[in-house]
Amino acid sequence: MFVRQLDFWPGRGAEPIDLVRWALLTLLTLLFWSAYWRRRPAIALANRPIQVLLPLVCSAVPLAQYPPTAVVQWIDLHWAGGSALLFRPQLPPQPLFGLSLMAVGEAIALVGMLSLGRSFSIFSEVRELVTSGLYRFVRHPLYLGEILAVWGYLIAWPAPWGMAAALLFTALQSWRAQIEEARLLEHHPAYAAYRERAGFLWPRFGRRG
Repeated sequence: MFVRQLDFWPGRGAEPIDLVRWALLTLLTLLFWSAYWRRRPAIALANRPIQVLLPLVCSAVPLAQYPPTAVVQWIDLHWAGGSALLFRPQLPPQPLFGLSLMAVGEAIALVGMLSLGRSFSIFSEVRELVTSGLYRFVRHPLYLGEILAVWGYLIAWPAPWGMAAALLFTALQSWRAQIEEARLLEHHPAYAAYRERAGFLWPRFGRRG
């Protein structure tokens, strides 16, 4: 993953927002690996197929927004004009706004990772409950950041395939969060009160915790 991120270096002459996004994603990649190896022992491991498979699918969907060249060529080989229909924008692209929204989402995910610390999990596992940092306001800031980044890409490049990927990713991440919450309620009785004061994927403005 880290080698792949290095391969995405935009170059010194790139737009400032591209350089900011590259730095954010590189830091986020390093944090993911660091948190994975330093994570606390799980109170409850993922014990059902959906608790393992759904996180893997969610990780793959954002990458599907911009498929490899080989995939695009294969589609054109078997469906004339298919790649143009699927991958070309149907509305005017808004690259600056879209890339800025992606950067905001990636920054939220980065701060969410720092807030989560050693309670990080890839699969639907239960570790120590975190209610500080961004988790004070939102129960799933990592997912919020990732969803914003996916929709930011769609704004920058509004193709039908990207729209389908953004809708699918939002639905799957919401489902993933609900599965995790059911497990947290089972193993952390304090989670019920925390859920009342913190928003699901968006802060509850005006509500005092």
